[in-house]
Amino acid sequence: MSHRKLVSIVDLCTSISNISYHLNQLCVWRKIYCTQHFAYTVRESTFSLSMQVPQLRCGG
Repeated sequence: MSHRKLVSIVDLCTSISNISYHLNQLCVWRKIYCTQHFAYTVRESTFSLSMQVPQLRCGG
């Protein structure tokens, strides 16, 4: 009886560590995605600025 309870506690701990591992992976993936998205946004706005600067210089 007590042995079975011990096993279930171990299973519970394993499940919790698995869940936290997956959550951590998700956070890492989101961080990478957000970083790439930010870099892409910066690149896009830099590109559109560089396209607009000659027009501004030439008076539109």
